Amino acid sequence: MSPKSPSPAYSLRLRVRLADRPGTLGALAVAIGEAGGNINALEGFELKTAYLTEDVIVYCADVAHQDRIRAAVEQVEGVELLHCEDRTFALHDAGKITVDSSVEIRGMDDLAMAYSPGVARVCSAIAAESSSAANRCSSRSSWLRSRICSRAEAGTGSGSPAATLAVT
Repeated sequence: MSPKSPSPAYSLRLRVRLADRPGTLGALAVAIGEAGGNINALEGFELKTAYLTEDVIVYCADVAHQDRIRAAVEQVEGVELLHCEDRTFALHDAGKITVDSSVEIRGMDDLAMAYSPGVARVCSAIAAESSSAANRCSSRSSWLRSRICSRAEAGTGSGSPAATLAVT
């Protein structure tokens, strides 16, 4: 089995503070490279005090490799590791997909028409192969939203492809 290659799926954002001395950034890059990490980006090059604080994006191969990279960085003289973040988990903090209504919901009446039970009526009309209902009340171009109004959710069980279109 060949070793895994570093990838964005296991990337780290390392917030580091570098001493304002020649060679400090180079020593950091060498330590990361010798540990098998791939530096993908350097963000924040701005010297404000006697230190340079920046984010270093490093691709790693797996969680154990992330730990080795962190340990290597912590050993570099003139480098202080301020924060280490797994970018994949950071992306998923608080979820990554939202669902918003495209119409204003002002009260229970609107909610009943827009969602259950109103959406079931529209899905049933589409399931009956009513092309006018499908064209008027669905989003044919959105694959993701087409899965929201599934036959099971609508309770139609018709097997009609049009019944799975999103009701927008």
